[in-house]
Amino acid sequence: MRVTLFLEDQKEDMKLENYQDITVPQQAKTVGEVVTFVSMVEVERARKELKLSQIDESHFSDAEMILAIQKQKEVAASTVVPVILDWLVDSNFILSPSQASAFIRDEEKYAGNGYQYKTIGELDFDSNGNYYLVVASSPQKKVASIYKVYTSGSIQELVVQ
Repeated sequence: MRVTLFLEDQKEDMKLENYQDITVPQQAKTVGEVVTFVSMVEVERARKELKLSQIDESHFSDAEMILAIQKQKEVAASTVVPVILDWLVDSNFILSPSQASAFIRDEEKYAGNGYQYKTIGELDFDSNGNYYLVVASSPQKKVASIYKVYTSGSIQELVVQ
């Protein structure tokens, strides 16, 4: 890029010899993002789509809904529902009590021990995330072990005394 500079101290005399040409090296091109705005009307429409799909929209903040709308536009989806479902599956692939029991039963560390697994209670949470309590029982022992099966797929055994 070529830039022509006029020397400040020679302001009165604007002759051609008072100009200096310098060459400025071009900087590497950078990729920028365009700020897009999502109206609250779009956010409310996305919430209605979730409600019609029987997904509790109250679990998602406005910022998360805006991200979902932007992702919907990016992948050219007709609604935000597939985007939200992808998020739910990615972060919580165990979504029901029966899935928690089946998950621990299929885990090879716990599969061959002859226990029966049953989920007790509802979805609960602690500092590690959401989990289901699963009880392992056998014909000899009513409660052999209790496990926290987290919705993310990790299993934590609780001490039974």
